[in-house]
Amino acid sequence: MSPGKCPHPPWVRIPCKSTLWEHAGLIAATRGDLIFAEACFHRSLTLAGDTATLHRNLADCLRQSARLAEARYHYTRALEIEPQLLHAVRALALISAENSITTRLVR
Repeated sequence: MSPGKCPHPPWVRIPCKSTLWEHAGLIAATRGDLIFAEACFHRSLTLAGDTATLHRNLADCLRQSARLAEARYHYTRALEIEPQLLHAVRALALISAENSITTRLVR
């Protein structure tokens, strides 16, 4: 691969910039394309490293996909980075409440 070239297929016309991948993920999630959104957030995390916002966005995407254990991990990671991130606190509380209701319904 030549220097400065993005290693992604030509159909992905997004430069190797973390913020652009994050924004692409947000747009994809808004449009309901959670698979592409998740891929974008993972790519952004790879480029930027751990940030609370990226973990929160990825967790939101995973929660919408009903992948609650993975979402919980990323909300928790966001809170480790930024303990005052209220969105993550609320989301974890909702996941716990949803798990509690599901558990009662199954019994």
